[in-house]
Amino acid sequence: MEVYQKVVHLASFNAFPQQPVFIGLISRLLGEPAFTHNLRIARIVFPHNTNQSTGAHQDHHYLPGAAEVLTVWT
Repeated sequence: MEVYQKVVHLASFNAFPQQPVFIGLISRLLGEPAFTHNLRIARIVFPHNTNQSTGAHQDHHYLPGAAEVLTVWT
């Protein structure tokens, strides 16, 4: 948990999804302006550690709100 806390508080980690290249790409794919959610979740994975991998899931359960939300993992 200590590593996770360090990562999610890094300015570079929080700024990464805000890059114009990502916002522009998603906006073009959707055909309308896109924006990022303020919540940042780090998925820290180490090689050959499948026990702690995140399997397929629906984010709406964890990030409730509008049904028309697209989640992008960067």
